[in-house]
Amino acid sequence: MYKILDGKRYDTAKAIVIADVQYSLSLDAGPAAFWEDENCEERREGLYRTAAGALFVATWANGGEESITAVNKYEALEWAERYQHRFDIEAVIEALGGMEALGIVDA
Repeated sequence: MYKILDGKRYDTAKAIVIADVQYSLSLDAGPAAFWEDENCEERREGLYRTAAGALFVATWANGGEESITAVNKYEALEWAERYQHRFDIEAVIEALGGMEALGIVDA
């Protein structure tokens, strides 16, 4: 999947994957619906870096929805913090330039 934003090409096939997650969303309000396949939507999100160093988040859903959003390093860190239970957050911080580059003070 790719998208042109502000004249720059963001392409998941050519970019470096920093982190990605896959999860299910219930399409019904009832808690039992989450466990029924026909009532769930599978989603996948990924944080990527282009060869030129630009960061972006790509989202896919089994319903056909796709999106690409350019992000800065702070927005990328916020995305990673949201899903940090699914991957090594320290590796993502390193991929974003390290704690010092992100302005994170180690207490």
